Amino acid sequence: MIPKKIIDNSDVKLSTFLNDVLKEVPNTRFDIATAFFNIQAYSLIKDNIQEVKSFRLLLGKAPEIRSETTLGDILLKMIREEVEGYELSEEKDNLVKEFIEFLNRENVEVRLYDKEFLHGKAYIFDELVVVGSSNFTPAGLTHNTELNSVSLESEARYVRTNWFDKFWNEAVDFKAGLIRLLEASRFGTREYTPYEVYIKSLYELQKDDIKYEDEGKEEESDRPASKVNLSEFQEDAVRRVFSRLKKYRACMVADSVGLGKTWIAKRIIEEFGFYKRKRFLIVCPAQLRGMWREAVKDLILSESILSQEELASTDFLHKAKEAVGSDLKEVSLIVVDESHNFRNPLSNRWENLFTLIMDHIAKGGERPYIVFLTATPINNTIWDLYWQVMLLIRTDQKAFLKEGISGLFQYFKDIDKEGDTTLLNDLMNEISIRRTRDYIKKNYPDAEINGKKIIFPERVLENVDYQLDKAYQGLYREISRIIGERLTMAYYRILEYKKTERLSQAEEMALGRMMALEGIFRTILLKRLESSVEAFRKSISNHATFLERLKGSLLSGKLLTKKIFYKYVSNMDEESEEEFLEELEDITIEDYRLEELLGDIEKDVVLCNEMKEKVEKIDGEADAKLKELKKRLLDLSKNGQTIIFTYYADTLDYLYQNVSEDPMFSEIRIEKISGRITSTNRRAEIVNDFMDGKIGILMSTDVLSEGMNLQKARYLINYDLHWNPTRMIQRAGRIDRIGSPYQKIYVYNFFPEEELEDLLRLVEILQNKIRNIDSAVGLDSTILGEEVNPKVFGIIRRIRERDAKVFDELENEVFGGGERFYQPLKDYLRTKAVEELEAIPNGIYSGLERGVNGIFFYYKYGDDFHFWYLYDLIKDEKVTNKTKILDYISCLPEERRVIPVFFERVYDINREIIRDVEESYKEVEQQETVDSAFIELNRDRSKKFIATIIREMELRMDEYLLDFPEDKEIEKRWEEIKSRLLTISLTKKRIRSLRSLWNHYRNNHKNWKRLSTEISEYLEGKESVEREDIPPYDSRLLKLVTIDFVS
Repeated sequence: MIPKKIIDNSDVKLSTFLNDVLKEVPNTRFDIATAFFNIQAYSLIKDNIQEVKSFRLLLGKAPEIRSETTLGDILLKMIREEVEGYELSEEKDNLVKEFIEFLNRENVEVRLYDKEFLHGKAYIFDELVVVGSSNFTPAGLTHNTELNSVSLESEARYVRTNWFDKFWNEAVDFKAGLIRLLEASRFGTREYTPYEVYIKSLYELQKDDIKYEDEGKEEESDRPASKVNLSEFQEDAVRRVFSRLKKYRACMVADSVGLGKTWIAKRIIEEFGFYKRKRFLIVCPAQLRGMWREAVKDLILSESILSQEELASTDFLHKAKEAVGSDLKEVSLIVVDESHNFRNPLSNRWENLFTLIMDHIAKGGERPYIVFLTATPINNTIWDLYWQVMLLIRTDQKAFLKEGISGLFQYFKDIDKEGDTTLLNDLMNEISIRRTRDYIKKNYPDAEINGKKIIFPERVLENVDYQLDKAYQGLYREISRIIGERLTMAYYRILEYKKTERLSQAEEMALGRMMALEGIFRTILLKRLESSVEAFRKSISNHATFLERLKGSLLSGKLLTKKIFYKYVSNMDEESEEEFLEELEDITIEDYRLEELLGDIEKDVVLCNEMKEKVEKIDGEADAKLKELKKRLLDLSKNGQTIIFTYYADTLDYLYQNVSEDPMFSEIRIEKISGRITSTNRRAEIVNDFMDGKIGILMSTDVLSEGMNLQKARYLINYDLHWNPTRMIQRAGRIDRIGSPYQKIYVYNFFPEEELEDLLRLVEILQNKIRNIDSAVGLDSTILGEEVNPKVFGIIRRIRERDAKVFDELENEVFGGGERFYQPLKDYLRTKAVEELEAIPNGIYSGLERGVNGIFFYYKYGDDFHFWYLYDLIKDEKVTNKTKILDYISCLPEERRVIPVFFERVYDINREIIRDVEESYKEVEQQETVDSAFIELNRDRSKKFIATIIREMELRMDEYLLDFPEDKEIEKRWEEIKSRLLTISLTKKRIRSLRSLWNHYRNNHKNWKRLSTEISEYLEGKESVEREDIPPYDSRLLKLVTIDFVS
């Protein structure tokens, strides 16, 4: 054959030329010298290279490879990346397997020359040689930027003998290492265990965090010792917090009660305040200010504390500036203690904290780091947690996009529908640390603090039985029937009295929501009935007065607003920081059957007065429940200090008065704490005296159930039923803490022995009605927050059976925490190095038996998008929740590898998975473009009216500009206002304020210029949110990490 003299990949490709030569002379010797090589280059000539007499591949160092790492490691890394980057297909599987077979031949050799740069590239046959610029890569063999010269036999013989063989003889074997690498890949013969797939998956998901935590350990060793002495499990938590702060600038420390969250936070404050000399702000309940003041004082740092009560006030900004002592923009860290108090987005404290962070601390600079502390992130529903997370991430719905959570609201909605809070692990693994007491005992059995082993006291549940009917002098059943059946609750059903054949859809929904409040109100009356005679007596007395005022308002053509109705109800149930003020709105009284309405309200006034009269004479001497408490207190006081908790301040005052004035208790100092004791100094003084042993009995509402260390107590008494299990955990946590001097602590629970089931039945009926209304019309989360959780009834019965496991189960149930992802990896790394996990290649597969037919895929897009799928072959559906998937792939090291008969289906399913990944990414990408904020407004029911405002304003603007086209300034101003509307975070309160402006425009002044001005003034000072750009989808960035066949 007569070859071309020059091959530059223009009209003839080098790959084509090599194939032609190999076809012409199949049994030639074939040597290649190249700096770069990959398997795809082999694929271009593989069909014609099989018959060669011998094949030698010499790999050398190119000038552009500059690294401290050896050439062999560099080339192996490059080949590994190539192999791991191959898509999952039969074609690629066959290619790599064929290449491994080719390498294993005796007549195939691969060597590495790394003494110096190997500039030349050569393709040497027996009868000709190609010398030039082309590396043995697809680019080198096919691209148009190469220049290669072809010479015949004599030149080929010379190049082989005098040039190639010289370097070959000085080179080292590379074939064995290359085969080892390929055999270890998914294409090779190495069989990976299910455990290796499981651990590799956990590692790739969290490896940035693991590496960051290791870096933190090294950094700590190079500076002065910390003043904060922590146990190993607390030190681990601190490192985890810093890894979360690095990733999200936010973290929730949600360890169970008594595990030292304050100490963890103290160490984080030390890092920012002492080591980095940054400013910080602590936000805590007022009664914990003293504790935090001492904590900061230990660190030799200035006090920067803002109470949650101050935060709820109108001058919160002034108080925040005073607390920090400088410009708020200098605050680098915010620590919020008892963050579950920020579960209501309509509360002043929630809105003000958001405003403080967004519009003042983060204004024009870096976002502050935020740490939330709470043992009970979910008090009643998962929406409690949602609103705390929304503060942490500044209401950014797409904050966890890279973890497969494209919208936070929808994510919570889906989990709420399923009713399984453990599914929150996907999210909580990202932004929280959550360990329970059981978890610490299991994973840190030898944990110590200051050289002393940590001992957790055993919790013992005891019952105190009494008869509710006896406490009410035989009137319980009659009173409970009045509450459950006879009260008309006409004031909540006012729309039923409207003179109309049929209510509008909006009115039907409004009626449903008010009837839900009615259900909550009846529930509160039953709860106060069980709590104490005094609490119930005050409730019905106040309610009779309220109804009389309501009748007067209706006669004047006025009605309480829905917001005030809600506040009236909630004020009956809790100690509120916000004063109850009447707020009236006009009502067209002629539209209602007034006589019938007033008559039904009067019926309720009469019933309330009847009940009041019946219980008026029941005093402390006649109260059977109170007598039982006194008897129990006398016994317990001989053996230790006691704390009594009650839900209601009215009950607390009643107990305190009757016990403290009883001569039998004259030798015991008794104190009480409630929200009515507003002096935080006085509260702190009482707590300190209790811890010093000066107080024998301490009575409190749940104001003391947060954050206080009261481990000197041996006994805890719950005087009323546990309608909220979270409060039970918080209460028990006051005495069940690290440092308790007792091996056993006792929790006594009062139970109305004969009436318990009847009471539970009544409350359950009311709560079912509320849930049915929610299903029909959709209730606001603030109303649902007053619900009694369905699981409560079972929990109360279990406590009645003295099942102490209920504490641990409740702590685990809250959301389980993300430790299911983290702890198995940490256990692995206790005995093995990270390098061993790094050595496991991407794309590996295994299989295990779990009683289902499915395939698990883990794909990584770029460095930080993680897509987990479990394709259920029977149901033909995809599971993407990582927590659910973990149930299928988690296993122990000894788990047996089982590859099922449906193995071959992996290729078809994989194509569907890749399509889904691409569609999911592109959907998000699209949302971030083309007026996405406006589209988002139309999707969200609560924000839809803002899209209507924008359309209305633009319509009026267009009409105006037709008459006054020269007024460009007004158009420019509106565009600025519109831009702000679309980019600020719309909190619940902000939505409410904007809706009020819109309703005032529609129903009253109808002046669009005025509306524009009012919106502009309202938006003044509110910062816009910058959104991260999403780059276009690039399939080359998608990498398969692991596969597991589940059968």
